[in-house]
Amino acid sequence: MSLRNLLSFFFALVVISSCKKSVENNNSDTLSKIYFNGYNPNLGTSGITWDEIYSINADGTNQTQLTNFSNNGTRDVHSIQPGFNFDSSRLCYVSNNDPVFPFYDIYSMNFNGSDNFRKVWVAYDWQQFFNPIGFQLSNNSVEQYLIEIRNYDGTNFTWEIASIHWDGTVMTLYTPFPSDGNCKEPFWNQTHEKLIYTSDKTSSREIYILDKQTGLKQQITYNGLEKSSPKYSPDGSKIVFVSTLNSGAIHHSEIFIMSENGSNPIQLTNYSNGGSLPFITRSPTFSPGGRKIIYTSNESGVSQIYEMNLDGSNKQKLTNSNIEKFNPIAL
Repeated sequence: MSLRNLLSFFFALVVISSCKKSVENNNSDTLSKIYFNGYNPNLGTSGITWDEIYSINADGTNQTQLTNFSNNGTRDVHSIQPGFNFDSSRLCYVSNNDPVFPFYDIYSMNFNGSDNFRKVWVAYDWQQFFNPIGFQLSNNSVEQYLIEIRNYDGTNFTWEIASIHWDGTVMTLYTPFPSDGNCKEPFWNQTHEKLIYTSDKTSSREIYILDKQTGLKQQITYNGLEKSSPKYSPDGSKIVFVSTLNSGAIHHSEIFIMSENGSNPIQLTNYSNGGSLPFITRSPTFSPGGRKIIYTSNESGVSQIYEMNLDGSNKQKLTNSNIEKFNPIAL
């Protein structure tokens, strides 16, 4: 299996949206920038897979590369999953760019790429893989991060969701394996009282919600189709997510939206024509004011960034470059 396929497996359709943070405190939908990770398939050394962090204006113009640890694809380095720190004053992301200890650590930089440094070391041995999701917890001014933990028992990999202290020590394990299944893609609501995530506890990967105060975990989807990338709307009333459409051999996915309790799911995209075309639509996230959804799709041949209204209307393709784009976030 190639490294890119392994990464796709590890990050579940190139998730963590992201170290991710919804910019829910912004009541306006006037976007200034969109950030994403991607790569230019026309550059790089043969056999090398790589990713860097980019920015674009809200209308898709002024594409700017912010990192270049891979030296334009000559090093097998992945800088991925852009997000915002707890007060949205800086950009954070995950990278394995250390040539001595190539584990995925959390980095922080200004929005123009300057003052770039490693924020948190999470370099454990190869049997434990930490996937930092973002600066989503703040407790008594102590920064914590929401993460996925990959464990290896010598035969199988297992996944759990936890919070981690800024110094790399695990603080709280939310979904112990095997009782909760393999759990991925966590995302807090605005108040950090509810945690949404996916789990394969049933026969398929479904969406669950953890109530932090009570500890109650509730499954909210049940139709047996694989789910990924669930995210709360800024007001917590809606959830956007990705789902396959059937169990056929064609690899495809589309974006859905539903109420916070899992009711009234509505399909918003259909680029794969009901699953008959091999198009992958992924990484949905709400705009800062919650009135639009930003996402990526490869229906044009290259994964590009799109936006649409909450009912799926007024779909607009924002980018048209040869950069393969994943995990968009908006500020």
